[in-house]
Amino acid sequence: MKRAQSEHRLQDGLVITIRSLEPKDASVVIDFVGSMYASSPFLARYPEEWNISLDDETAFLKATEASANRIMLGAFAEEKLVGLSDCLPVSTNQKIRHRGQCAISVAPTHANRGVGSLLFGLMLEQARLAGFEQVELEVVASNQWAIRLYEKFGFVPIGTISHGFKYKDGSYQDLAIMVCNLI
Repeated sequence: MKRAQSEHRLQDGLVITIRSLEPKDASVVIDFVGSMYASSPFLARYPEEWNISLDDETAFLKATEASANRIMLGAFAEEKLVGLSDCLPVSTNQKIRHRGQCAISVAPTHANRGVGSLLFGLMLEQARLAGFEQVELEVVASNQWAIRLYEKFGFVPIGTISHGFKYKDGSYQDLAIMVCNLI
């Protein structure tokens, strides 16, 4: 699903451009996601597990762009990708296709500046337009910054996956399951 480009000035004066990610962005997206996996313990992969090819990412972005209910937005500062948020259908099965699975990542260099709130809010607007009635996510239970962001947009915790993440050192993190009704 394609969203028109828009520009937004943050409180600190930085101009952020939000737009749908396109096939031409594949290389930038691969690099951004890889850097996020390297910098955050709160994401589901280690950086060495991120091995998508340029062709596969290009095809994914092309399919997303053509889809009526797959959303992938990028936040750009001075033409550099600094945030990514997506919402994808949980399934195409009739009983559960009203549900979307969403996520967001913001580069550490742009965290706590309003990029996440801006990007996530616009992604949720797109999710409503795409016909999603409910969006869901899982978040590491100790990631209070992310949980506060999600609660700001109406997400509520509905459960916990005990030991949802297992790290290389053998330690675990619980995952909070959160849901937001869009209707």
